[in-house]
Amino acid sequence: CAPRAGSIIMGYYDYTCENLIPDYLAGYYYEGVYYYRGQSNAVEDVKEELYDLMGTNVGGNGTTRSGFLTGMNSYVTGLGYNFSYTQVSTSNIINSSDTYLHLDQPVALFISGYRFYPYAGITQVDNNTLSFYGKDSPNGHVCVAYGHIVYNFVDANGNTTTEKYMIVSFGDGYSGILSLDVTTVIDYAYAINITP
Repeated sequence: CAPRAGSIIMGYYDYTCENLIPDYLAGYYYEGVYYYRGQSNAVEDVKEELYDLMGTNVGGNGTTRSGFLTGMNSYVTGLGYNFSYTQVSTSNIINSSDTYLHLDQPVALFISGYRFYPYAGITQVDNNTLSFYGKDSPNGHVCVAYGHIVYNFVDANGNTTTEKYMIVSFGDGYSGILSLDVTTVIDYAYAINITP
């Protein structure tokens, strides 16, 4: 999942650093709005290269945090771009990540246990009801956050419940929302910046 998160970040920055994904155009402008293209073999090639550079599954399952950051740095600087990252506090991830997200820096989230709802699993039943279908897991994962959303629900008795979510590319082909309830444990977060 860490190499996939890295390739998502490369795809995000490919619009300003056009060779992060060789032989690939990350997106296009239509009526003044930039739209990202879907995945391709070129993106898979980047993921495979990051897999090696990050030392994924070497000496254990998965990718270490240091392996992720070292691999990202090696890949980006090897192409002549600048790579930097800032560790983001996880205690109030919405507030602490906001500055970086407003600077257009995606945030890599290292999580152990999660509750994730893909957008395809969220439907509006009526004006007062949302239905969420997603997945829970006690396993570790790395995903990429690019925003947040807060829902305030009011029941028939006037009681208010607040639910907070990070908007993420989950790495399994889906974008959606990562619940910030007790199920999701964000161990580490890094704002990633890539510049020409």
